[in-house]
Amino acid sequence: MVKKEEVLTIVQNDDSSRIETLALDPNSEIESGWTLLHSCAEFGAVKVLKALRHFQGFNLRVALQTKPYEGQRPIHIASSCGQWEFLEVLLSMDSDPDVLNSDEETALHLGVQTHEIRLEDEFRGSKSSTQALGVVKTLLSKGANINAQSDIGFSVLHYLGDPLQEDIDYQGVLQFLLERGANPNLQDKKGDTPLHVLACCSDWWSRKDAFRMLVEHGAELQLKNSLGETALDVYLKCAKQDGNFEDITRMLTPTS
Repeated sequence: MVKKEEVLTIVQNDDSSRIETLALDPNSEIESGWTLLHSCAEFGAVKVLKALRHFQGFNLRVALQTKPYEGQRPIHIASSCGQWEFLEVLLSMDSDPDVLNSDEETALHLGVQTHEIRLEDEFRGSKSSTQALGVVKTLLSKGANINAQSDIGFSVLHYLGDPLQEDIDYQGVLQFLLERGANPNLQDKKGDTPLHVLACCSDWWSRKDAFRMLVEHGAELQLKNSLGETALDVYLKCAKQDGNFEDITRMLTPTS
């Protein structure tokens, strides 16, 4: 087992000059299934990544396919941590942008969540909306499937509307995805569309523009989930003292 402290110092400082002087097997585990490449992905160590390509005994293909805790590969970790520059280099090295983790989530799904990776009782990875947008742009430029769905049927738009993701000011991310063909009418395993998920969010004040964007890009207001509820039904059930009640109700009400 490689000394965790030494490796973390290298990747945190992105110090490629120390790779060959440190006696380690770059394919071995550092912690809980994470290899050197997984740690590089967490901290965005681009210089170390490039140096590893020429490191004797390093098997890049094996490292890219290694699945540590919860099936997270290096590409998933980089996306979760907002390391879009690292992602760009990684994807140029034959990494599949649509590879799945154990929840059948792609890197794109993880790229819009705040902190999805949990390792040894510690959340790893948080990012700003700017980093999230960088991840999304990088993945789509490399051919990622914008409408991929996870094991529960969530698309990237569902994850953006998830009430657990209130830390990210994601309006720009949502606009970018919709303009590039993200489908606002995909339904998850419960029949919920992104509008249904957003309608159950408690932070309606900052999400008013999100409702508008989804509707303007073709979100169908009459789609019902497995309970027979439209997005408006969900909103009326969840909304208590929302200052935008009239505006959002009007947006979610079919005109015919």
